Amino acid sequence: MAPSTRQVEVKNKGKFVTAYIIDQPYGEMSPKIIEKIYHELEEVVVFDRENRSSKVKFNRSIQHPLIVGGWSEMRAHYGIDINRMLVMTYVGKNRFILDFLNQEFNPNKLPTYHSYYHFAVDPVTFNVTLTPYLASGSQLSLNKDFATYIRNSGFDSVVLYEVMRYLANLC
Repeated sequence: MAPSTRQVEVKNKGKFVTAYIIDQPYGEMSPKIIEKIYHELEEVVVFDRENRSSKVKFNRSIQHPLIVGGWSEMRAHYGIDINRMLVMTYVGKNRFILDFLNQEFNPNKLPTYHSYYHFAVDPVTFNVTLTPYLASGSQLSLNKDFATYIRNSGFDSVVLYEVMRYLANLC
């Protein structure tokens, strides 16, 4: 007697592309999709096409929805060993199907809501001159291009490196 198989029909209630970033302790979700299904989400379960599942915790934010609990544990559970692009499809009842894509990870293919979207392959650099006269102040005067880039990037902070001192320490 042949083993029986059971097919379950699932309805796609919204899907989005995101990424599993190895060093990132949370997963980023589409605000547009989450806004539509927010009222349905409580304890979230994610599962892959091999029917492996895990429970994760949603931060309950519509503006910046994140998976904040269980995301790091997914690495071992699903055998993730590199940064991976994935599609999360909401099928109802607090459940998402995970489809890990075989394509090479590319931050420029991420949606604009994802924090790694802003990390281009070629880093953006600007020269900012700090004078000893302003060193004791808490204000930094930026050139217009740099200021516009920072305002539009969505970053919360900026790290400045002093190239000349760094190069002097290497010599």
